[in-house]
Amino acid sequence: MGYPAKPVAKHFLLLTLALLLSQGPFLSPAGAWHPSPSPPFAGADFSVGGLLSASWRGEGGGFLILAGLTGLATSAQPAPSEEPMAHPMGMEMGMRRHRLMLRYRFGQMGMEGLRQGRSRRSVEEVLESFPVTPEQMSMQAHMVELMYMAGEREMFMLMGSYKSLSMRHRTRMGTRFVTRSRGLGDLLLLWQHSPRGHMAPGPRYRLGISIPTGSVSKRGRTPMNESAKLPYAMQLGSGTWDLVLGYQREYLQGRSRWGFGLEGVLRTGRNSSGYRLGNELSAELWKRYPLGRKAHLRLSLAGEGWKDIRGRDPELNPSLVPTAGPHIQGGTRLDLGLDLSLSSRPGMGRNQGIALGIRLPLYQNLHGPQLERDYRLTISGFLRW
Repeated sequence: MGYPAKPVAKHFLLLTLALLLSQGPFLSPAGAWHPSPSPPFAGADFSVGGLLSASWRGEGGGFLILAGLTGLATSAQPAPSEEPMAHPMGMEMGMRRHRLMLRYRFGQMGMEGLRQGRSRRSVEEVLESFPVTPEQMSMQAHMVELMYMAGEREMFMLMGSYKSLSMRHRTRMGTRFVTRSRGLGDLLLLWQHSPRGHMAPGPRYRLGISIPTGSVSKRGRTPMNESAKLPYAMQLGSGTWDLVLGYQREYLQGRSRWGFGLEGVLRTGRNSSGYRLGNELSAELWKRYPLGRKAHLRLSLAGEGWKDIRGRDPELNPSLVPTAGPHIQGGTRLDLGLDLSLSSRPGMGRNQGIALGIRLPLYQNLHGPQLERDYRLTISGFLRW
């Protein structure tokens, strides 16, 4: 039996609209000139905090969504979220007879071109205010997740990631150079409670902790310095213990399912480099369609927002390059997502599957000359037993 959809959808859309258009706590005053590190690879950040790069993903979405948060969320700051690039589809589907799930996910995010507010800025315009500007950034993340179903209502998840980031720059003199960083990202521990059971539609509550295992002290070679401290977006973690909160609601509609989710990342304290990434908040509306017995298609509309950085790294010069300015790293974004999942028919107590996903931006409002996101891709495979 389904649930009334119109009132919930109306409230959700109003909330998302307010989030994206507001110039309040998540956005700096109009016209502010903000440099920014690229969003966590998303932002990816899921992704209570500023807006996660990761957003709810379908019935088992929390599992994948948070991965985006910790591994691929890239807004103007490293994700814990990000986002969210994680979006697994039907993670909990088929778990009735399975207690454990192991999944590997590969994500890639591309960013090219500069944007201030909702307007694009040329490299030449930005170089009038900064001696150096980023032109392009790419991020790749390898994520491994282990999920344990403790009964019909409780789920526990552990997720780790390994990230590779590169950013191409240009100076006023026309010199181009690339900085790179790679290593482990932050570790995520997550608990989910489903009052009506994992397989049944209804509410789901999530509580997680992001453990600061990712480095915030990466250095790289530049034309001015052989071992320069890299800006915020090129660091691999938040450097702080962060709280992840989430709520998801799912409904039945014939053979398909739809729902919405809210998730936030709350940062605590300051890291060893003297700053704290901005809080993040994400909201998502999605619908999942069955394609036969083994495949599902999922469409989603996800909004995310992240605040500016508090404090600053004393080794970074905010007047040199936009990505070093802590007060111009916030922003909001609205993405369209498409995911396809395929799974084998359960047998012998096991089953496996793969999932493909893409997210494309429909709207971006960034605090200053930040790199805008072009796309986010994910490929994942899982094994349940």
